[in-house]
Amino acid sequence: MGLSYHVKFRTSAKTKATALEAFLRTVEQEATRLGFEPTMVLNAKFDTAQQREFSKRLTHGLTIQNDRLKGVVLAAHGQFWRHDPEAGEVRVIPKHAVVLVITDTDGHEGVLGFFRYPAKLRDLNGADICETGTGESWSQDFIGGPDPRLGQLVKLFRDAGYVASEQDEFKPAVGA
Repeated sequence: MGLSYHVKFRTSAKTKATALEAFLRTVEQEATRLGFEPTMVLNAKFDTAQQREFSKRLTHGLTIQNDRLKGVVLAAHGQFWRHDPEAGEVRVIPKHAVVLVITDTDGHEGVLGFFRYPAKLRDLNGADICETGTGESWSQDFIGGPDPRLGQLVKLFRDAGYVASEQDEFKPAVGA
C-alpha cells in the first residue's frame, strides 16, 4: 500500500461551466509557473459514443451501487461502464467535464477539475432506475502523489471554496 494525496473537489450544480473554465485558466497559469508542461483546460460535453470513450482518458467514472442495478438492467445507452450484475454496481459516465490536464517532468498526466454526472440512471423507456447521488453537482475525487506542487494547485481550489475534503498522507499527522 502506497501513500496518496486525496482531494475531493465539489461545487453546486448551479455553477456555470464557463465560470469553472475561467477559474481553471488561472490555475493553469500557476501550474505553468510551477513547471507543469504541457497543460490544457478542457470544457467538454460527452454526448456521442466517441466523446464518452474519450472521457475514459480523463476519469474512471463515478461508482455507484444500488439493488436496482442487480441482474439484467436494460438501461438507456451511454450511461455507464462496467456493470457488475451481482453487486449491482456500475461506473457512471460523466455528461460534462471542465478540467485542467497537467503534465509533470516525468511525462505523467494528472487531471484536476470537475465532472458532472447525471442525477438519475434511466431504462430504455426513459423510466428512472435509480439516483446517482450527485444531483448533477460538479465533482471530482483526485488522488495524487508526493509532488509538493500539487498542494500548491489544490490551495487555489481550497481558497476558491472548491475543496470538500483533503487528506495528504505524505505529511506527518499533527502531534505525531
